[in-house]
Amino acid sequence: MRRRLRDLWFKKPEKGPVQLSRDFFLTVLAAKLPLPAPLVILNPKGEGGAVEGFIAPLGEKVEKERLSQPLERGAYAIASPDQKTVIRLTVVSKEEAGYDPSHVLSNPFTENLDPEIRSRIAGTWTLLQLTFESYDPAAYPAVDFLLRVAQRLAELTDGTVADTVSMVYRSAQQVRAETPPDQPLAIQNVVATHAMPLGNDWLVVTSGLAKIGHPEVEIRGIDEDNVPIAEHFLAGVALTIWKGAQLEIGVQIGEKGNSFSVVPGGADRPLGTDRVIWGLSPDTDSNPNSALRAWWSKSHGGNV
Repeated sequence: MRRRLRDLWFKKPEKGPVQLSRDFFLTVLAAKLPLPAPLVILNPKGEGGAVEGFIAPLGEKVEKERLSQPLERGAYAIASPDQKTVIRLTVVSKEEAGYDPSHVLSNPFTENLDPEIRSRIAGTWTLLQLTFESYDPAAYPAVDFLLRVAQRLAELTDGTVADTVSMVYRSAQQVRAETPPDQPLAIQNVVATHAMPLGNDWLVVTSGLAKIGHPEVEIRGIDEDNVPIAEHFLAGVALTIWKGAQLEIGVQIGEKGNSFSVVPGGADRPLGTDRVIWGLSPDTDSNPNSALRAWWSKSHGGNV
């Protein structure tokens, strides 16, 4: 087991539908001690509610008893059952990580969180960070495996899953929506949409396309009543990109008469200075609301 994990370490993924960024990671904010034992988190047969897979401490000979003892400070290797995906689990105290829950809870992106989640974030003891070291070339099974492990860790530690790239904090029950039968993944598991007031209008922007090295996408000038429609529209755009499409400046999205062109965006850095953002500008009207309404009426009908 240990030899095979090492063979996969830092293996360059084969070409797949999308390439996962090295910046794609999740952090479980554990609010309970002691931490769970490795074999309670993962084991080969998924016994006791564990995720099916393998786990072992890194950098040392693995004693069988160690796998039945609580996680300790340090790093662990986690592998999917077919060993196509390897994840590094890093365990560190909040003090060593320099993590201050009060800074998180004062962030505008967390002010509307459920009180229970805010309470659990405030009670964080340990950070459990999950990062890809190698992954299934199909990408989607690797993402689902990561989500399963994060969900299991959150369940066992009364924890919250911090998705820094998507700028969301979720309970164990919220981490992994089921994949629709006609899609390769549930887009809300990997991409969030954020709505922000901008003068008399609203801006709606994705957060999570950076996980596959793609610019985020925004629409500006949205009426407040149309914000949910803009969020649905951008979620559909994000899903198309996660399925392998590549947007470029000048490309049109939508149908003739109600289409948008991809233009440079992010003028006021709504997600910070480290994100590239492209905008969607309506082709036939300077106001995007009519185009969004026409799209919703045709694709969904009725009210939002």
